[in-house]
Parts: sequence; structure tokens; C-alpha cells
Amino acid sequence: MTACRPRSPTSATSSKVTAFCSPSTAATARASRRIAKWLLDNDRGEFVRDRDGYDQVLRRAFGKVNLAIRDDYSRVPYTFIIGVSQK
Repeated sequence: MTACRPRSPTSATSSKVTAFCSPSTAATARASRRIAKWLLDNDRGEFVRDRDGYDQVLRRAFGKVNLAIRDDYSRVPYTFIIGVSQK
């Protein structure tokens, strides 16, 4: 199901009204959860860690560690951990 709403003309000379359509939020959320679950179930990484695990590994070599968990870096629903470290 898609929700559409009219979009105002972008310039004074344009009289054309377009529609902005987006998938329903609930359907998108369900699909995202299914895709994310499949990716996690089929991830063949042997060294997958949580935030504390990555922090421990990086602190062995670096004095200052800053970690951020993000889920908005990809069109595919997946969680990334970004580490910025300094000696």
C-alpha cells in the first residue's frame, strides 16, 4: 500500500502538481526487519562483536577509541559500527 500526497508546484511559472508517493511505514518496517534478520542469519563473519567487544580489541592498540553505531549508511537495513581511534 502506498500513501500519496500532492506536492506543490516548485516555481511560480509551473502549474503542474505532482504527487509524492512512499510505501506505508508499517510495510517498510516489516520488510526491513525481515531483510536485516536474513542478513544477520547469513553473515559468515567469524569475528562479529558487540560494541564492547570492538572497544576491547581497539583499546589493545590505541589509547583513545570513539565508536558510533549507525544504521543509516546503506539502503540495505544493516547496522554498522564506526571506530575512530588514536594512539
